[in-house]
Amino acid sequence: MRPDQHTSDRRIRTYCLVVMTRAMVVLAMMVFQPTYTLAQAGSYFSARVPVASQNTNDRKQALKAALAQVLIKASGDKSAPSAPEAAAALNNADRYMQQFRYAKPTEQELSEGHSVFLKADFDPQLVKQFIKSSGLGLWPENRPQVLIWAIEHTPDVERSIITDPEHPALRALAARSEERGLPILLPLWDLDDQLMLSSEQLWRFDSDALMDAASRYNATSILSARYSQTSEGKWLASWQFQHAGEAMQYDLSTGIYDELAPAGIDPVVKYLSENYAVHTTEVAGGEGQPQKQIALTGVDTYPKYQAAFAYLSKQPLLSNVELIALKRDTLIVSAVLLSGWSQFDSALALDQKMQPANDHIQPSQHALLGSPELPAQYTWQVRY
Repeated sequence: MRPDQHTSDRRIRTYCLVVMTRAMVVLAMMVFQPTYTLAQAGSYFSARVPVASQNTNDRKQALKAALAQVLIKASGDKSAPSAPEAAAALNNADRYMQQFRYAKPTEQELSEGHSVFLKADFDPQLVKQFIKSSGLGLWPENRPQVLIWAIEHTPDVERSIITDPEHPALRALAARSEERGLPILLPLWDLDDQLMLSSEQLWRFDSDALMDAASRYNATSILSARYSQTSEGKWLASWQFQHAGEAMQYDLSTGIYDELAPAGIDPVVKYLSENYAVHTTEVAGGEGQPQKQIALTGVDTYPKYQAAFAYLSKQPLLSNVELIALKRDTLIVSAVLLSGWSQFDSALALDQKMQPANDHIQPSQHALLGSPELPAQYTWQVRY
């Protein structure tokens, strides 16, 4: 072998070794990087419903059903389609529609007798305007993601954590969450999860263990589900929901499996929508209400100013947001507050872009909070 050929072969082997090493590093990062399966509620202004056929009358009925689903998602209220003002909107659903298309059913849907579906997207602004004018509450799109742990015990399966996203229980919970506009997270159940949370801790709803295990997902809202089936086929189910330091537990006994998912998800939606919804009386009362002043520190660059002002302008609990001043790193705005300060702070905590800094205020000063003499203090947490 010639020396130059030997050198060339050695360079080729070295190059291949480097490429393989880099590929192994990338693969390791992909395998061990903590990620999770996201079962997102999807667009709160879209719906997919079965339709009898593609003729005009059937399409109108399907659009009506789709808009009814969107009203439920956008308000968080199951009874929204039954509101007195809703009838006219539902009968003219195409007025609120942006686009629609027909879709094929899944194998499961086909087995249930559905041959075609209609997917409709509705105009968010028109839907919001209707909700605001109809006496319903508007559940803002910034919603907490709920991490779901689930465990079951049946005559055929000993007490076992449900780890497969395709398990009927998790599929049913995800489907109901989508119907109700609730974004959910499904854990990986990798080695880290298994070390952090045992089946015994999940079965007895150990709140501290559940919160510790959820910390890797940055989840502050947790729904734990416990299903037990008797030898006669009856289901005994319990759920525990934890959010913002509070917890509630509820139960169901039923012989119908399809009742489990709504019974588990609906109380969560009710709790969150009631706590974060903007009600029409508050929205309608925006005009003429006194302006509150908010001072936001940490706004020390022009991009931060743009981002912070845009963020405040889009807050559903604020209206008539106006710039007062930009002093060094502090942005001062005035706005009508459509809720109490505690509800406003709770809404901000969902994405943690603004941190309240009003701890120094004395109880006797709370009535003055937001006045020019005592602006509500916040810190901008976004670094860009």
